[in-house]
Amino acid sequence: MLGHAGSTISLFVINKHPDEEAELTVDLAGFLSARLIEHVLIHHPDLKAVNSADAPDRVKPQLQNGSVVE
Repeated sequence: MLGHAGSTISLFVINKHPDEEAELTVDLAGFLSARLIEHVLIHHPDLKAVNSADAPDRVKPQLQNGSVVE
């Protein structure tokens, strides 16, 4: 998604496969100064896990390392 001012790009990726990691390659031609600001993963081993009043942080965003912009 391109931000309103045209200076930010947000990507939302959903891996629907329960056992395999997803690899993503994006061509950022036209965005010469592109850089990664953050990579956030929302994950839980139990695909049916949900947050509740008793466990509000069962499924929560986690900052990730290792993503690169080349």
